Amino acid sequence: MRLFFFIFILVYLMMHGVVFWGVHPLLRGHRALPVLAWIWMGCMIIAPLSIRFLERGGWPFMARGLAWVGFS
Repeated sequence: MRLFFFIFILVYLMMHGVVFWGVHPLLRGHRALPVLAWIWMGCMIIAPLSIRFLERGGWPFMARGLAWVGFS
């Protein structure tokens, strides 16, 4: 199971890195946009695992809110 989580995080991280690398020239003109893009992508990378942990912990409303961020 740990190997699955490691590969899952690694693939998501690489996928978002490639997208950011392609979009970065468009964001270069503004200071805050690259930082906000990294924060948003970080939330999208961590969201699927966090949603599962929140659901197991009895926080379904928090899991739904995070699912909106992670899967939109």
